[in-house]
Amino acid sequence: MPGAISPQELGSQLMNTAPNRCSDVATYYKTNMPIAGWSLAETQNPSNFRLKYNFMKGRHTAEINLSDSTGLRGESVCIVQIFLDR
Repeated sequence: MPGAISPQELGSQLMNTAPNRCSDVATYYKTNMPIAGWSLAETQNPSNFRLKYNFMKGRHTAEINLSDSTGLRGESVCIVQIFLDR
């Protein structure tokens, strides 16, 4: 979720729908997580999600899953799931 890049902001699990394309959300995280001290450990394109990123910061890991979907009114949205290992 744009704006959530610290361990405190990320919590332990977060799911959000962003009114953006997943490519825009992915660009946000790939740009801003390193600025906040996170390093990109792995990128995947698993079958059940369009994009999956694993970031590390000290002893913390954050897994960010992004998948394109259609909203209730037929609009394109990005489903954002974040899991933080504390």
